Amino acid sequence: MNLKYFFATLCLLLSCFFTAQAQTEADTIQYFLDKYTNYKKLTIDRNDLLAVAALYRSIDEKDTAWAAISIKVQNSRIVDLSVTGLNKSQLPAPLLRLDALEGLAIKGSYLYQLPSLKAFPKLKFFGIWTSRLRDTLVVDESYKNLEVLGIHESKAKNIKFVDNLNLKTLYLIDGNLTTLHKSFANLKKVEEIHLGGNQLADFDLSALPALKKINCYRNLIPVIHRKKLVSRHKNSLINFDEY
Repeated sequence: MNLKYFFATLCLLLSCFFTAQAQTEADTIQYFLDKYTNYKKLTIDRNDLLAVAALYRSIDEKDTAWAAISIKVQNSRIVDLSVTGLNKSQLPAPLLRLDALEGLAIKGSYLYQLPSLKAFPKLKFFGIWTSRLRDTLVVDESYKNLEVLGIHESKAKNIKFVDNLNLKTLYLIDGNLTTLHKSFANLKKVEEIHLGGNQLADFDLSALPALKKINCYRNLIPVIHRKKLVSRHKNSLINFDEY
């Protein structure tokens, strides 16, 4: 057999083999997306597909009925992700590969501290729901680009904020806050703060120049002190009642 012909045939066979293998992989990912996410048959970057499929395998393996992922795609990249049942104490490697994310929601996780967001340079919204967050939480420099931050159901007694954050909306809902740390004064750009479901008897956010709205329902604020709070925050609308 002609040696040149032999190598050409071999290359063709290998090409067919790897193409078939890639197709099988693609079919597996397609099955995963159709079965477990709200995927709407959009064109998705292959690396993002691999990452989200690997991410699903890393979430709550003991009870897959609890595990869920939903995604939003733009220009072939996954830009919004919600994951429920993350049974890890840190963000898993597949998640860190989704560097186009603009929104990330983590529910029912085993995280004990706020994670670093350095892997997500485009992230604008981050929300986390877990009672395992406790002690003192630090919103650090990796949160600088966020516009909306939500921390729900945490057991933290204190939440600290570094300077130069760009947050505009902050949700600290259903937690154990009894006071607001002095570093709240660093939130120079925040326009809305939601504090419902904590244990606050009093607070002072009057020094925040951009603040327009405060929700503080289901706290321990006596009715007789509400007028004082309203007077203190003359430039902000305060809501004491449930939505």
